Amino acid sequence: MKHGLYVMPHVQSIREAFAEASSFLDKSGCNEPQRSSQLLLEHVLGVSGAAYYMALADPFPAELREAWEAAVGDGRQVSRCSTSPASRSFTAGCSR
Repeated sequence: MKHGLYVMPHVQSIREAFAEASSFLDKSGCNEPQRSSQLLLEHVLGVSGAAYYMALADPFPAELREAWEAAVGDGRQVSRCSTSPASRSFTAGCSR
């Protein structure tokens, strides 16, 4: 499913999803595209910290593709409200 202008390729690792999303967000005008991609991945995957880094080589879960495309395609800038993953908030912040 297409969300915004972002469509994730069919087969890729979590690391590849990170790299592609970082590039997309950079071109969309996000201030911190790599950090934003990491936080969006942590949110969509439901992981953080060491678990995020351990998962980078894993295939991207097909069941999360739609949520990932929506998050990245919306061009969301991520801002962290606290250190708790559950309290992260996502607000539009990329210029188009």
